[in-house]
Amino acid sequence: MKAKCLYCYEPIDVKGDFHPKCAASFFGSEKAPLIPYSIDEMAELAKQVVDRSISVPGVQPKLSLSLIKEAQESSDQRLTVVGALGGNYIFKPPTTAFPELPANEHLTMRMAEEFGIPVVPSSLIRLQSGELSYITKRIDRTSDLQKLHMIDMFQITEAFDKYKSSMEKVGKAVGDYASNTLLDKLILFEITVFSFLTGNNDMHLKNFSLIETTSGWRLSPAYDLLNVSIANPEDKEELAITMGGKKSRFIKSDFVDYG
Repeated sequence: MKAKCLYCYEPIDVKGDFHPKCAASFFGSEKAPLIPYSIDEMAELAKQVVDRSISVPGVQPKLSLSLIKEAQESSDQRLTVVGALGGNYIFKPPTTAFPELPANEHLTMRMAEEFGIPVVPSSLIRLQSGELSYITKRIDRTSDLQKLHMIDMFQITEAFDKYKSSMEKVGKAVGDYASNTLLDKLILFEITVFSFLTGNNDMHLKNFSLIETTSGWRLSPAYDLLNVSIANPEDKEELAITMGGKKSRFIKSDFVDYG
């Protein structure tokens, strides 16, 4: 069986984990960068950056990475850990408790993209020791690392708990602040239905954001999409925040009413 590209999942004939065009699309070079860390080193590094409060906020270990050229005369690049406010990429290594989570998240993101939902560009990438990790481009930074304004719904709705809100409140905030209200409400509805269908009951307020663009505030491309029900089958809730006053036992009419 042929190996498959970690970005597009299509069979690959060249040596390595990526088609040159896929590496160029995601990393800006036909040769994918190296991650010079083993899983043990990454676990220790993640602990250090969390202790020093330079990790990207969130429950999963998240590190901010920058592309660094190996040498002046070489085209090789490597990804190195930087502070939470810098970097071009967000990196999620596997954990002992959930080793399959990176593949789970990337597959779910690709599924959403196939369904026409705007998503943050993402890929799988191997650690030096061979384990698959998840990597995504930062959309709140320009190519020269200037910050773009991006505000999540936890801030916009002035909530006190990211799990104590409703999809209706998120929809109202999109209606109040987005420059293209109808389109962004449609995308929000599609993300909600997709999350339900793929067992993602962790789409809380911090997983929906508005981002400032040249045409005004827009609902950001979807991020943090994954099948949580596979990783945590004991949790019987179907959505992270309520829709129609509940988090489970949804039927078709609930989504019709929400829409």
